Amino acid sequence: MAGAGFGGVEVAYVYPLGPATTDFMSDAFLADLRFAADWVHELDLRFDLTLGSGWSFGGPHITDELAARQLHWERRELTPGPLEVPVVSPWPGDQLFAAYVGAGSIQERPESNHQLPVVDGLIKIPDGDGTRQVLLAYARRTGQNVKRAAVIVRNTAANALATDQHIIELVAQSEARYGRRLQMQDLDRVMASVRSGLLSVPTIVLSSSGAQN
Repeated sequence: MAGAGFGGVEVAYVYPLGPATTDFMSDAFLADLRFAADWVHELDLRFDLTLGSGWSFGGPHITDELAARQLHWERRELTPGPLEVPVVSPWPGDQLFAAYVGAGSIQERPESNHQLPVVDGLIKIPDGDGTRQVLLAYARRTGQNVKRAAVIVRNTAANALATDQHIIELVAQSEARYGRRLQMQDLDRVMASVRSGLLSVPTIVLSSSGAQN
């Protein structure tokens, strides 16, 4: 690849096409990864590594709080008059995201809606004229699992917008010490610490030069 002019490689460990010879994050796996990184370094190529296996990112360590979710809408038709409606979950694990009200019905959609306050577990619906429609937006688990994962990596996909503060701090410490490069001595510690999704996944670059990548 170096002779053909490629600038670098990316390692993404996914499901094996044949019988697996090493388990993800085992000593043998890390030894193979280190050998590949050292060889790429000798060839003066860029070395990128995905922090995880399969897609989307996840595993048995992903809790309900960090699991991938999608927006689910519920519609309710109301008569005039003020209401205080207790927040309930239409499906186990659903979390109310927002509530809106507008003049109209299920058959005749409102031309506009305004957001309703939610106070102490109650949706506050003011008085109104005629039939109204309430829109309830819930964050619902997708049920998505990790696909094409390596051996022993399975289960729930992480929320792409969730962050693990421990990982953010670890990446910040490494960046402060080395610039936007992580050295091999930090690689095992970073990989062992991954527990959830990230807002942005750092690129691991091995280089002997002083330039920051």
